[in-house]
Amino acid sequence: MSSQASVSTSAYYKKKAGMLSIYEDEVPPKLVWRCVDTSVANAFVEFPLQNISRLQATKRESTDKIMLKLALTSGPTNDGNNSNGNVDAQVKHSDVLFRFNNFDSMDSVKVILQQVIARKKAEISARNTPAVAKDGTPAPANASGDGAGKIIEEPYITTEIITR
Repeated sequence: MSSQASVSTSAYYKKKAGMLSIYEDEVPPKLVWRCVDTSVANAFVEFPLQNISRLQATKRESTDKIMLKLALTSGPTNDGNNSNGNVDAQVKHSDVLFRFNNFDSMDSVKVILQQVIARKKAEISARNTPAVAKDGTPAPANASGDGAGKIIEEPYITTEIITR
């Protein structure tokens, strides 16, 4: 990867230790988790941040397990090969669960993902807000120039806290 990660921290995925990194400068921005042991079946997970539809995090008061659960609109993908040239298994679930050793690590990831979700919600809201003419009257439905005049339905995006 040529760009530098916005955040990079240790995290567990399916009980395997690895490094979780968020690359906001790439197009599209993405989350990447790489297992420290590349011989395991799922040594590499990658998906665009735009696929995140919901995020759940363990409350700071909880001391049991520190987890971050991401609900995806579609499954994570990867390039099909890890650094050893082996074909990686793709994650086919709509939820991805990462476990952390401390809250600061989880918070650094959570804050960036919350910002991504907030930007996505703002973009959806801006697309669904009807245009207004300069005199304050609603513009015609097709004033955006696309000719369709339809409001696009988008999935509802939320941030939740896991309580245990």
